[in-house]
Amino acid sequence: MKDLNKRWFSQLHFWVCCLVFVLGSGLTYLMQANERLSQHRVLETEFDFRVNQIIANVQARLSLEEQVLEGVRSLFLLTGGVDRQNFAEYLRHQQSIAGFSGRVAIGFSANLRAADVARHVAAVHAEGYADYKIWPPARRASYAPRLYLEPFSQHNRRAFGYDLSSDPVRWQAMEASANNDQAILSGHTQLVQESAGDGGGGVLLFLPVYRPGMAHGTMA
Repeated sequence: MKDLNKRWFSQLHFWVCCLVFVLGSGLTYLMQANERLSQHRVLETEFDFRVNQIIANVQARLSLEEQVLEGVRSLFLLTGGVDRQNFAEYLRHQQSIAGFSGRVAIGFSANLRAADVARHVAAVHAEGYADYKIWPPARRASYAPRLYLEPFSQHNRRAFGYDLSSDPVRWQAMEASANNDQAILSGHTQLVQESAGDGGGGVLLFLPVYRPGMAHGTMA
């Protein structure tokens, strides 16, 4: 009987040890799994935070750029007309106040009918820009050449006279901006200032300027 009890206790001890070992191993695994999950959640939370931070920064920057464009539009509306010098001086003043990094240029594009092109080109030639032309050449119902561009550096002069209506990405955003009377951001496109492979392209923010007496919310 004593031998039987000894054997039973010995087996019980073995099973208790096994049970403790299994429970211990299981708890260790669960604790490690929980730690990995916690680390994953921390990484996920940090990633979400960084994404939200980037989105907030982009939105803040776009809001700032829109304010600058609103200022330029007000200049046109208040003066009844802005020449190249007024445009340049105003933007130089804005640059000295705030300073903007990452921006390539701010421009103004005229909205021309085919019948207005010859007179428009002649007027720019009279300003002293004898090489000015609307490009790329093509017959279109309307044209939107870059007339003013600041800073008017050698780099940005590559876009002088470029017809925005020749690029579907630019034209879609420009038309939507005019038809809705609000700032519209274009899709990603190759910048004219950059030759193919010279840069990563960019986006353009459009805001319409309507002629005095012209109905808003239309390209006409």
